[in-house]
Amino acid sequence: MDKSSKHRMEWKTTQNLPKSPLFAEDSSDNSDDDDLWLPCQLERRNKSNFQQNEVVGEQLKKEGILLAEKGYFKEALTKWNGSICHIPKDFTLHEMQAQALMMLDKDMASVKAAERSVALNKIWHDGWHTLARAQLNIQDPTMALKSFSRALHLCPSEGDIKDELLSTLILIKKMLKPRVLDAEGNPEDLDLEHSFSQMSANTVCEGQTHHPESDDY
Repeated sequence: MDKSSKHRMEWKTTQNLPKSPLFAEDSSDNSDDDDLWLPCQLERRNKSNFQQNEVVGEQLKKEGILLAEKGYFKEALTKWNGSICHIPKDFTLHEMQAQALMMLDKDMASVKAAERSVALNKIWHDGWHTLARAQLNIQDPTMALKSFSRALHLCPSEGDIKDELLSTLILIKKMLKPRVLDAEGNPEDLDLEHSFSQMSANTVCEGQTHHPESDDY
């Protein structure tokens, strides 16, 4: 089965995370829990006595999904770290890590996890969608717009991507409006519909001249 068709953790907006019996503290901003997700955990794969086992990796992945669905994001990350050690090229794992890290307010770490996902599979729209959301969280709407555009190009029928892309355009418009002046020095109103159409056309042209797998994210 194609990994992209497997279970994808549902996007959540819960602010108050449930406390887990495995963790006494629930502070998302505490850097002491960085060892739960940092890529340096992968160093264990280099140990001479470590052997990759795809079955173990898939089991840890499933256990992590169950924990994440219950809101135990830190424990899910621990399971997925172990899973990545066995199946490091599973792009869905890195994307789910990005989602969990967003729920824990680890925004920069979330961007890095999403970037690993799209680096492993540049033509999976979910990976670009999650990367765009993560980039918005670090207040980088310009890069988010590019990621939303790539996601929409790969899956034009996805309404959520289109809606969030348009919201990002509105955000950028608000940011730029005080600095956009017409020939007489007066504020110039940006045409969002024209911008959206132009951006979509440019994205299609890129897709016709460059295969997504060869593009850098």
